[in-house]
Amino acid sequence: MGIAFGATAVVGGLTKTITLAKDFDLTIRQVGTQTDTAGSKLARMSDLAKKMGADTIFSAQDAAGAMLNLAKGGLTPAQIRAGALEQSLTLAAAGGLDLASSAQAIVRGMGAFGLEAKDAARVTTALAGGANASSAEVSDLTQALSQVGPGAKTAGLSIESTVAALAAFDVAGVRGSDAGTAL
Repeated sequence: MGIAFGATAVVGGLTKTITLAKDFDLTIRQVGTQTDTAGSKLARMSDLAKKMGADTIFSAQDAAGAMLNLAKGGLTPAQIRAGALEQSLTLAAAGGLDLASSAQAIVRGMGAFGLEAKDAARVTTALAGGANASSAEVSDLTQALSQVGPGAKTAGLSIESTVAALAAFDVAGVRGSDAGTAL
C-alpha cells in the first residue's frame, strides 16, 4: 500500500510539473504572438521570465503573465526587458497587487504621462510612495490616475505631483475615481 501511495504521489507531482511547464510555454507563446516575436528573441523573453521567477517572490509563470499584460498594453519586448517587467513585479510586491493589475498600472501611468519604459520606475515609485504616504491603496491611486492622468499631463503636472495630490485627496476622504475627477 505504501509503495502504491508513493508512486501515486510521484505521478501526481510529475503531472503538476508538466502542466506548469505547458502553461508557461503557452503564456510565452502568447507574448510572442502579441509582440510579433519569435526565435531567439522570444527565448530571451522566456529566460527573463525564468530569471524573475528565480529572483523574486513571483513564479516564472507569474512573470510571463505580467509580460503578456505589458505586451497587451502596447509595450515592445525591448521595453519589457528595459525595466517595465521588473517594475511591475516591484509594484505588485510593494502594493499588494496581482501582477496583472500591476502591469496595467505601469502601462497606464506611462501612457498617461508620455513616459518611456526606462521611466517605469517613476510610476512604481509614485504609486507606492503615494500609498505609503496616505491611507490609499495602490489600486485606489491607479483608479484615480486613470481619471486624471491625461489632463494632468496637459496641465504640465508630473506623475509624481499628480499622485501626491491624489494621495492628499485620499487622506481627506476622497478616494479612487472620485479623487481623479476632483483633481
